Amino acid sequence: MQTHDSDSHEPVSGSPTITPRLLNLRQVAVYLRCSYRTARDYALAGLVPVVNLPPLRPREGDRAKTSLRRVLIDREDLDRFIEARKVPSARELQSCAPSVSEPKTRVNRGSVPAVCPEDGR
Repeated sequence: MQTHDSDSHEPVSGSPTITPRLLNLRQVAVYLRCSYRTARDYALAGLVPVVNLPPLRPREGDRAKTSLRRVLIDREDLDRFIEARKVPSARELQSCAPSVSEPKTRVNRGSVPAVCPEDGR
């Protein structure tokens, strides 16, 4: 077993470590910092796309498989999943709110709009 240097992602022996693009559900849970069951539920609900690799030809005596049981998820899809769920910062929300010094008129009376008119958020 090789030991890893904490500052670099290369083993001590000098050979580079390969960072996998496809992750299993346990790795997805670590990546998202959630439980295995939550990662599985995201995949089952279709919130995170699952990569369906074609099965190899069946062994002699086995019937043909239509899909693999192993669930693999692309790290890039996880990054998009995370980006799509980011909450805007307080500064971004304040830039969309009307200023306090504005006089209340019939047009701007009431609650702050949920959508920022400048950029559609």
